[in-house]
Amino acid sequence: PFDGRSLAGLLFEDNLADWRQSVFIEYYYNDPNDKCLSNCTEQTAYPEADASCADLIANALCWGGCTDDCYPTEDLRNNFIALRVLNASRDLLYAKYENGSQTLANLTFLPEESRQEGGSCCFHELFDAAADPWMLDNLYDAAAPPLDLDRDLMAWFACSGDACP
Repeated sequence: PFDGRSLAGLLFEDNLADWRQSVFIEYYYNDPNDKCLSNCTEQTAYPEADASCADLIANALCWGGCTDDCYPTEDLRNNFIALRVLNASRDLLYAKYENGSQTLANLTFLPEESRQEGGSCCFHELFDAAADPWMLDNLYDAAAPPLDLDRDLMAWFACSGDACP
């Protein structure tokens, strides 16, 4: 099951009209994680084992046991929830980002309607994927936030299992 619903009906085209028109996406920062590319002591056994290398053919640029040329892969600003809506009339992606560490405290992603005047989440994105398939033109307008999408997003954020939209 996918959030309490079996995918079998979708695979066999049973009741497609009853299937969800949107998908919830979420990602949270938990802990620092740096990748390093030089002065490596550990090599991987790709393809016989999982790879920790950027160059799979040469089994090089590995990050296991490396100490130099490091860069962070995680950031406190990289927490987001998003709603991908795809139906006969809409092809949209709406996302909200919030600073923080999920390890230290739950993130809230407050609904737009409950935010104070001028207050806002860290960053929003709204893309019309039908008109902008590469999603380069952020249509979000803080003066007129998409309250319908925000309500749907917050319903997904708060649900689990059969209670999901």
